[in-house]
Amino acid sequence: MTTGRSVKACRSVQSWRYWWVLVLFAFVAAGCAGESKAVKKKRAERYVNEGVLALRGRDPNLALERFLKALKDDPENPYVHYNIAIAYWAKRDTAKAKLHFEEAIRLKPGYSEAYNNLGVIYLEQGQIQQAIESFKKALSNPLYSNPQDAHYNLGRAYLKRKEYGKAILQLKQAVQIIPEFASAYNSLGEAYQGMNMLAEAEGSYRKALNYAPEYAKARLNLGRLLYQQRRFSEARQAFVEVMRQAPASNEAEEARSYLQSLP
Repeated sequence: MTTGRSVKACRSVQSWRYWWVLVLFAFVAAGCAGESKAVKKKRAERYVNEGVLALRGRDPNLALERFLKALKDDPENPYVHYNIAIAYWAKRDTAKAKLHFEEAIRLKPGYSEAYNNLGVIYLEQGQIQQAIESFKKALSNPLYSNPQDAHYNLGRAYLKRKEYGKAILQLKQAVQIIPEFASAYNSLGEAYQGMNMLAEAEGSYRKALNYAPEYAKARLNLGRLLYQQRRFSEARQAFVEVMRQAPASNEAEEARSYLQSLP
């Protein structure tokens, strides 16, 4: 039979244990809180590196998983939002990609890479004026390390509006920075052709192919130009080469149509 004193002693021990648990919990909580910033940022950096590797391995789902983990540890990091946007873009979820590019810009005004990619999304959606504004904002940063990309995309935007003179100026700047920029040479050829500057257009298409011999779109454009000039033998060679290089592509289908119409 337990005495009243023993019961009181037991309650005292239980009370002591209860307060000890609270103190221990507070200590652990303080330890978790102390983990913040430096430790969390380091962990977020590791997750971002793992995500980038997953993107390089063409696994956007794994990449997104890693980037979202990084976001929990470092929610105000513009680079984390930028990488999340890239992963969503790779998954063809442009709405979410756009949101995270915009958040990256909010957190880091003057984030040229984010402005450039946001502009490409606008361009793909047919919002040409918004695209132009984004590319110009990318180029307004004198520290932008890849201005050739925004010059190229701005040139493409002007091409879509058939503002060929403006397109030529931007595309020339792109190839001046990166002389082997095959896509820019191809677009430059399209701009010259739009202005009926056919010799310059041909030269640009041939430069694109010099740097990228398997570039089916540039070879198709060259074939079209040769066809327009009634240089049918050369055009035939170009169209046959397109079909050989990219047999299942839209370019090959168009090349086949041109071949059927050759005299």
